[in-house]
Amino acid sequence: MLIPKAKFIRDKKHLAFIRSLGCLTEFDHHNIFSNNPTVRQNEIMLSQIIDPAHQRLRNVCGVGLTPSDENLLPLCRVCHTLQHKEGEEEFFRPYLGYKRANTLNKALYAVTGDRDKAMELIAEWKNEILDIQ
Repeated sequence: MLIPKAKFIRDKKHLAFIRSLGCLTEFDHHNIFSNNPTVRQNEIMLSQIIDPAHQRLRNVCGVGLTPSDENLLPLCRVCHTLQHKEGEEEFFRPYLGYKRANTLNKALYAVTGDRDKAMELIAEWKNEILDIQ
């Protein structure tokens, strides 16, 4: 029995849209900057670059394959690096968990191009986190 290959969406419009949004974790991870002034300056600069961070869903994407562009979240370069370093489940644990992050990336894909709606979704997500902390 042949298993059908997963179809990966490649969407340049959505990539650009995600880059236009702010970092999801700006209120939390950005307090980890180095005490070394030179390193700190570089980290602050990198925190202003927004990366479309792919969320790798279990059993959907093989090792070394880029996941579908519908599975993107806006993270600054510092947080995106932490996401890869810590692993996604660990990185998203303080943010209502991995599954909740997956819900948000699907919702953002559904509103591609509508910045106001995207910012509303992100604000709701952040408020949920603040409510449980």
